[in-house]
Order: sequence, then C-alpha cells, then structure tokens
Amino acid sequence: MLKKVALAVAAALAAQAASAASIDYHGYFRAGTGVNMDGGNQACYGHGGGNAHPVGRLGDECDMYAELNFGAKVAKQGDSEFKTFFTIAYGTEETLDMVQTNGQGNSWQAEAGATSGAAKSPWGGARQSVREVYATATNIIGDSTLWMGKRFGQRRDIHMNDFFLVMNSGYGAGFDNLSLGSVKFSYQWNQSAIDGADAYQKGYDWGLGGEDQPVVSGDSNAFVRTNKHELRLAIPVGGNGIELIGIYGKPTLTDAQEKAGTYDDAGVFLSGEFALNGILGGYNKTVFQYGTNGFALGASRDNFGGLNYATWFGDGFGYRLVNHGVVSLGSKIDLAHAFIFAVADPDDENGGNGNSWFDSESTTFIVRPVIKWTDVMSTAVEFGYDTVEYKNNPAHNNMIGGESLTKLTVAQQFAAGNGFWARPSFRVFASFYGGDRAVEKADAMFGTQVEAWW
Repeated sequence: MLKKVALAVAAALAAQAASAASIDYHGYFRAGTGVNMDGGNQACYGHGGGNAHPVGRLGDECDMYAELNFGAKVAKQGDSEFKTFFTIAYGTEETLDMVQTNGQGNSWQAEAGATSGAAKSPWGGARQSVREVYATATNIIGDSTLWMGKRFGQRRDIHMNDFFLVMNSGYGAGFDNLSLGSVKFSYQWNQSAIDGADAYQKGYDWGLGGEDQPVVSGDSNAFVRTNKHELRLAIPVGGNGIELIGIYGKPTLTDAQEKAGTYDDAGVFLSGEFALNGILGGYNKTVFQYGTNGFALGASRDNFGGLNYATWFGDGFGYRLVNHGVVSLGSKIDLAHAFIFAVADPDDENGGNGNSWFDSESTTFIVRPVIKWTDVMSTAVEFGYDTVEYKNNPAHNNMIGGESLTKLTVAQQFAAGNGFWARPSFRVFASFYGGDRAVEKADAMFGTQVEAWW
C-alpha cells in the first residue's frame, strides 16, 4: 500500500514538474527616479501615447511600467500544437504635471490616473490590465498559426522613441505566416471602439433586448465600433525583406447612430517596409505608410498605427516616411537613429468634421551613439529634434508651446553586456531640453533608471 502511495505521489510530482517545465515566462519593465534641476520631481515631455517620445525616450521616461508574459503548451493532437498565452501589465502615469512619485513610495502602487481628489491617491485605483489573453494552434490552416482572443499582434515599433508604426492589437481572430511559396501571408479580423459622448458618436446599443439611445452629455457609453480586416505579406529578398500591410476599416453603426448622422466612412491603412539586414552588423528599415479617413492620424504623426479608427477626424488622409536602424561603427561604438516625416491633411469640405487644425506637417530626428568602455559599461548620448507646424491653426502651435523641441541626454550605463540591446541596463542620466516647447522651469533633469527584458 505504501509503495502504491509513493508511486502515486512520485507520478503526481513528475506530472507537476513536466507541467511547470512547459511554462514559458518572459517580460519587460522599466523603473526609475529623477529630479528637476530647477526644483521638484523629474518631468517628461513624452509619454506612451500620442506621438510617444518625440525627442527620444532615453532620460525622458517618468513612469514605471511592467509586463509579465506567460505561455504554456497545453496539448498536442497529431501535427497540431495548442498553446495559451496571457500578459499582465501595470503602469504609472507620466506627464509634466503628474509623475510616478506622487505619494507612492514603496506602498501598494495603484495610480488611478486622476489628477485630483481621492482617485489620485495610490490607494484610489489601478492602471492595471490583462493586455493579452489568447490561444494558438499550429497546422490547422496549412502551416500557419491560428489564433483567437486578445493580443498585441505583429507589432512594428521604433524602440528609441517607443513609437509603434503598426499596432493593430485587440480582440479578434486570424492566422499568421501561411506559406505561399517563399512568401508568408497573415490575416486577422479585429475591432476597435471609440467611446465617449461627442458630436460624432451619437447613440449606442445596450445589447440583447436593449434599445438604441441618444447620448446624454457626459455619458461614456457611446461607442462607435469599427470592424477591421488586415492582410499582411512578408516577402524575402535575399537576406533582406519586404513587408506589405493593408488594413480596411469601417464603422458599424446602431440605428440611432445612423439616424443621428454619425460618421461611418470607410478607411484604409497601408504600410510598406524594406528591411536591410546585416548592414554594418545591424539593420536599417525604410517605411512608408498612408492612411485615409479614420486611419489618417495613425498613419501620420500619431502613435499606434492602425489601432484606433478616429471617426472624429472625418475625411482626409495622412502619410509618413520613416527610416530607423541600429548599426555598429567598429567594435567600440553602436549607433541608433530614427527619422520621421509626417503629414496629416483633413478634408474640411467633405466630412472633415471641422477639424482643420489637424492639418499638420512634422519632422522628428533622433540619434543615439553608445560608446563601449568595458564588457559591462558604456556611455549613451541621445540627441532629439522635433518640429510640428499646424498649417491652418497657428494658435494650436501656441497651445502646445510652439513648433520645436530639442533634447540632449547623457547616460552612463552598466548592463549585461555592452551591445546596444544588452539588458538589464542600469542608467544614471542627465537630460537638457530646448526649443519653443521646452518649459523654462523644467528644462534640465537628473535621474536613474533600470530597463530590462528577458
């Protein structure tokens, strides 16, 4: 009897060990602290949304952010493997007037995002999320990977300014990398929803058994939902590659929204990328993106290309030309750069919703050389320049403080290696800002930051 119990316990422990071994765990985080050399806490000119960090993220991140990613192989049937994934995340706010050190210390950190009142307290809420929860299955549709759920998708970003050129994330379904000869084909269907009551989001649906209702001022339940279909081709060219992406989106209106004349014109988002791999021990990518109507801003100056369908933009178009990469200049210097030229052009005479102030042209340039001293120590110097001109509404330039912003950051780094991508990286930095948009009493920062991924 004891022998049988021992065998059963051993089998259970072996099964548990095997299950634990199948768990894939990885993640990312950044955290730091800083001071304004003119007094007070560190302030930052960029943040994770909008146009991200227009003069570069090094020395310009006031938030704490973490993602923990878990995946597990749960079954195998014939040639098909079934896996599950989820990502949990936590982050604090980062703006000029509200930084991560507001009342938090080492207490339970739950920053609500409010700017006043009880919700501003570390105890008043949380910027926490299950950002991904989805499952995959291989060899169901040819040799592709089928997925359903909520996920980031095949994102494309510029690391230096935390700018996502393509981020068609969210709830949906699709398949990745179906072989068509040497070409890989991917498809996904997902949705985005613009919420909040304004003149272009009239009426919503309570759901089963409910009725369309007019929007009440201040009601946040007014949704305009857009169905999006994405097609993607990855084409090898020698050791390099071309990626072509097309996204079609059209708002799906309730009866009340249609009656109210809510904007529902379709739009497209197009992206073409040519990647040179192995150039000077690194890579260089040239990207051109074009968007119409609700995709216009996401294809011009705004972050998160293809994610949100901005019904309030109305008709019009936007485009941007991008070049970015990381190369090695000998054994002692790595060099990263990013260049973005973007144009947004709303059509006020044809459904532009009166948003002529979005008529803009912008140029962003960031360069970061990293000088290697030892196997673990390096010095990074990041210079960033950003200018934006609102052509039909110069007053908006005044509202954001002017057209130009510059930044110079010097950071001493200690990392798990001396390459550009070596992490964890421990940094001590100083940042200096100039240009029209630099705030006089917040133009010099000093601080520390650790950034890690694994």
